[in-house]
Amino acid sequence: MIGTTFQRAAMLVCGAVALGGAASAQAALVDVTQYNAFILGSYAGYNSSVGGSLAAGGSVSLHNYSVGSQLGSTANGTNTLVAGGALAASNGQLFKGNVVAGGGSALSGFTVANGTVSSAAPSIDFAAQGTYLNTLADTLGAMGANGATDVQPWGAVSLTGTQAGLNIFTVKASDLSGSNSFSIKVPAGSKVLVNVVGGSANLQNMGYALDGVGAENVLLNFFEAGSLNFGGVGIQGSVLAPGAAINFNNGNLNGLLIASSYYGQGTLNNTGYTGGLLNAQTAPVPEPATWAMMIAGFGLVGSMLRRTRTAKAALA
Repeated sequence: MIGTTFQRAAMLVCGAVALGGAASAQAALVDVTQYNAFILGSYAGYNSSVGGSLAAGGSVSLHNYSVGSQLGSTANGTNTLVAGGALAASNGQLFKGNVVAGGGSALSGFTVANGTVSSAAPSIDFAAQGTYLNTLADTLGAMGANGATDVQPWGAVSLTGTQAGLNIFTVKASDLSGSNSFSIKVPAGSKVLVNVVGGSANLQNMGYALDGVGAENVLLNFFEAGSLNFGGVGIQGSVLAPGAAINFNNGNLNGLLIASSYYGQGTLNNTGYTGGLLNAQTAPVPEPATWAMMIAGFGLVGSMLRRTRTAKAALA
């Protein structure tokens, strides 16, 4: 059991190195930061909006809904509403760009103001993208915390970091689910990664505050989650949850949303994500201590393999 744990830890560390090569080897991968919502499966939104671009690998259903109102004119001529399956949209508008729906489109009172509607298969390989994003989420989730997490019995969760570069925190999903306020305080100009441990979480009816960092540099990594419930909250930052079904009852998210599926009426604002962790091509160069950990990981894998071979030889 101990050997298996060590071996998994070493493989996760080495995975951080392998991601760059995997990304370059798969030409189908896209830069997910160009989207406001990137969903691997189905998307169902109603009575709300996505300010930026929306891409979903499955079917897309929209009612009383708008897409792309916060995009600039340069988005015209690009595909800003993408469905791998069928698109059904009623009473709403795509403000900028084109519609591409691999399973065809049924539009009723839904206007495409400055683009075209196509039934061609999307150029995005959602399966390859999902493999990459799940591996990335696991790799980021294995990074050790360098900031402090404080959980108070009355429901306040506070994260405090001192790093000028990347501040990393670990939070239990159960603590988030039981909280009524969530705050992050770090040095001005730094970046934040919050790894949330647990299979499900509820961010509901809670205050949310940032000090020293903007929403565009905050990433909440729900790397173990299978389901997330958001409601009555203004989330300041991007959410990486490639294995989770999202139910967003009300409230808003200022950042990028990555998930397995989506249902709800939360407002997604096109704040964007510039923290550099979502694409291997733009990820920050590891510091010397990180390189040392990676090298140690490679050595640990080699050691485990040698022990395995020795044990097999002794039993032969």
